[in-house]
Amino acid sequence: MRGQTVLVANPGLTRWWYDDDPVAPTWVLPRGDVVVIGATLDDGVWDTTPDPAAARALLERATRLVPALRGAAVVGHRVGLRPTRAVIRVEAEAHPTADDADHVRVHCYGHGRSGVTLSWGSAGAVHAAIRDALREPPPPPAPTPGDAGDAGDAGDAGTTFGPGGGEPDRP
Repeated sequence: MRGQTVLVANPGLTRWWYDDDPVAPTWVLPRGDVVVIGATLDDGVWDTTPDPAAARALLERATRLVPALRGAAVVGHRVGLRPTRAVIRVEAEAHPTADDADHVRVHCYGHGRSGVTLSWGSAGAVHAAIRDALREPPPPPAPTPGDAGDAGDAGDAGTTFGPGGGEPDRP
């Protein structure tokens, strides 16, 4: 699966946006001084050269979603080939070596274009697989917004996606 993103200078964004249009979903992810805009989904295409028309389309969709991006300087293009499969694989597999009879390999792949979005849950599944392989007890549950001692305002958590949790912003 081929995917293309555009990187632009960050005009001051601090939160993520996602438009789940079934034909052309768009996401906007600020990462320090740049904003990553994505992405294309090109099944069966293996060319890693950026496509100028796809870049223009990504920028047009992103500026409709986040008008503050209008006029932001393009600082780069990224094209990647992503492994994808019908079901994401998160699995521990015994892989003994000469030095370590208990060696375990944890597989985590197949996210396709949703790697960033699903990374939060996949990281938890990988942690659980490692914990199970090491035969460790599960950690205590993390506090949820609104629990005693939670410093956050649970009323605002539902509109921000990314660090801090919640759901994606909708246009």
